[in-house]
Amino acid sequence: MAVMKRLKIDNLGAYLTTGGGVAAAQLISFASIPLIARLSGPDVFGEYTYYFSLLTVLCVFCTLKLEYSVFNIEDKQVEILEKFFNRYLLISSSITAVGLLFIYGSNELSWWVTTLVFFLSLYSMCCFEFRVQKNIRFGNFIKNAKARVSRAAIFPILFLALYYFGYVSFTSIFASFAFANLLSDILFMRNTNVQSQEDNVVNKKSIQQLWPKVRRTVLYLTPAHFLNRYTGGAIVLLSGILSSDNAAQIAMYAIASKFLIAPANIITSATSDVIKREVLVNPIAALKNFKRISVFTCLIGIAISVVVVFFSGYLSSFFLGTEWLPVSDYAIALLPHFLAILLLSPLTHSYLVLGRQDVDFYWQVCNSVAISAGIFFSINGGFLFAVQVYSIISMVMMIISFCICYRLIKNSKAMTC
Repeated sequence: MAVMKRLKIDNLGAYLTTGGGVAAAQLISFASIPLIARLSGPDVFGEYTYYFSLLTVLCVFCTLKLEYSVFNIEDKQVEILEKFFNRYLLISSSITAVGLLFIYGSNELSWWVTTLVFFLSLYSMCCFEFRVQKNIRFGNFIKNAKARVSRAAIFPILFLALYYFGYVSFTSIFASFAFANLLSDILFMRNTNVQSQEDNVVNKKSIQQLWPKVRRTVLYLTPAHFLNRYTGGAIVLLSGILSSDNAAQIAMYAIASKFLIAPANIITSATSDVIKREVLVNPIAALKNFKRISVFTCLIGIAISVVVVFFSGYLSSFFLGTEWLPVSDYAIALLPHFLAILLLSPLTHSYLVLGRQDVDFYWQVCNSVAISAGIFFSINGGFLFAVQVYSIISMVMMIISFCICYRLIKNSKAMTC
């Protein structure tokens, strides 16, 4: 009984709700994305993939990561921030979409339609993410879970409807994605903030009062997130630049990363969302709860590692064919990176809650330099060796980030929400 009491996890319902929503959304995506790729064809889906990658990077600059400022302001200021965010995002998304039209497009009507769809995708995706963080701020985890599942389900349904009427292009995929975000936002994520008050208006005075509290997020978190997205794809990007003979190896790595890191991200999303809320309310209690959760994540990590080491070769050959057997080597190489994400990364989302975005930025700079240097000096030993080096450096840097966050949380004070 004493052992069970020690392992009892506070807010277990919140963890299960968030984890269940992310897991369900991921399962729907695993089933729908191959279907969309097959129906649209490699050329169309490849074009969509390219522009979607561009979209995720542009989101950083269109939002300036203001959505993460909800953790550093008072309850009554959240509505002011949201109103300002919507107005700013409307302008920044419009300018970005029109800019892309002049860079990549022409004066043809189809490109104007594409620009409109790209704008809707950019705007809806950023709004969706703002609402996710706001719901975490107020503990509305069930709304996030419903919205994530809804978005994952509506996306392929809309695409199939357009496909049925003969509309198949990367623009139709983007349109499906945009309206999936918008519909899920409208259905499940609105009206979750505090009650509207007369003084919650966006004007010069309210912005001047808000700016000191969001300044650190804008100045530090924007470049930090850009660096984070760079390091996430650095092994593929740099290997493609430094060597032209790694296409097949990159494909093996991509498959291994997809099916190994995805389970870790499901668990991480479930824990990090709730931990951010707990750190905001009671940092010391959050650490105790994290330690209890770590017992279970360790067991999950051990089980998955055993499967990868002893059975990944058989599984990759059985499901993908014998030519994909090297996938197991890359899965094993990624184990240190996988375990670091699974066990340590949930706590490293606490920088912004603690108002230490500057520390996160400095760590991101060091992380990107270390990973880039490691890949640069190891790529001559082969792509697999570079992946092994990348995985180990990622683990070491994650340990450093974890220790920093642990120390910051331990020395912080509880806030009243």
